[in-house]
Amino acid sequence: MGAALVISARETLEASLLIGIFVAYLTQTNNRHHLPKVWGGIALAAIASALVGGALILILGELTEAWS
Repeated sequence: MGAALVISARETLEASLLIGIFVAYLTQTNNRHHLPKVWGGIALAAIASALVGGALILILGELTEAWS
C-alpha cells in the first residue's frame, strides 16, 4: 500500500507541474481566454477518474494484497 501511495503522490506532482507550465504558457502568450477551458478539462478529468475508480471498486470489490 505504501508503494501505491508514493506512486500516486508522484503522479499528482507531475500533473500539477504540467498544468502549471501550461497555464504559465497561456498567460505569457496573452491567451488567458483559454484558461476556463483548461480548468474545465481538469475538472472533467478528475470526475472521470473518480467515476472509473468507483466503477472498478463496485465491479471488482476492494482489492486485496493477492491482487497486487
